[in-house]
Amino acid sequence: PAPYEEYALARAAIQAAQDADSARYVTAIYRRAEDNFRNGQKAFKDGDNLEAKKFFRNAIQLAEKAENMTKLKKFQSGDSFP
Repeated sequence: PAPYEEYALARAAIQAAQDADSARYVTAIYRRAEDNFRNGQKAFKDGDNLEAKKFFRNAIQLAEKAENMTKLKKFQSGDSFP
């Protein structure tokens, strides 16, 4: 079956990381999340559901990690309150 749930969750996780300004604070992790999401989109479009699911799950984990690390760095620097 097509990984619709993983697709939606990955897109939401990427958006949350973007909203937290992760591209600025943890650029490498955020870019890896975006790359996995794009690879998942390509696999999804090509009908490779297993590969798409793998990429989307990786994107979710990386985006959540990027968001959390960004929030921690902002808090530690006094830039924002969680």
